Amino acid sequence: MAGAWSQIFKFMKYLKEGISCLREEVRRLPELFAKQVAEELDKKLDEKFAEITFKVASGSPSVLRLNLSEDLTLQVIRQLDRPVTSVDVAAKTGRARAVESMYLGRLVRMGMASKAKDGRKTIFTLKEEYRAER
Repeated sequence: MAGAWSQIFKFMKYLKEGISCLREEVRRLPELFAKQVAEELDKKLDEKFAEITFKVASGSPSVLRLNLSEDLTLQVIRQLDRPVTSVDVAAKTGRARAVESMYLGRLVRMGMASKAKDGRKTIFTLKEEYRAER
C-alpha cells in the first residue's frame, strides 16, 4: 500500500510541475500573440505595397496620393536636396525620429525613395523623378 501512495505522490508532483509549465506558457501568450500579430500585419502591408504599381505616362510618374504628413516629409527632403536620415527630417518637421522613419519607409514602399544602410544609420534618397515639385 505504501508503494501505491508513493506512486500517487510522484504522479501528483509530476502534474504540479506540468501545471506550472502551462501557467508560464499562458502568462506569455499575450506577448507571443502580440508579436505574431505585429509580424503578420507587417508582412501583409509589405505584400500590399508590393502589389501597387504606378503607371508612367510619357516618361513622368503618375500623381501619387500622399497624406499631409507624408507630403510634409517629402517637402523637407526636397528642401534639403540630399540623402537624409530620419533624424535630419525630424529636426526640420519637429516630429519624432520614429514617426519620420515610418513616413520615409512609406515613401520607399511607394517607390518614391530608396534606402541604404550606412553603419547603424539608414539613408533615404529621393528618386530623381520625384525631386522636383509637381
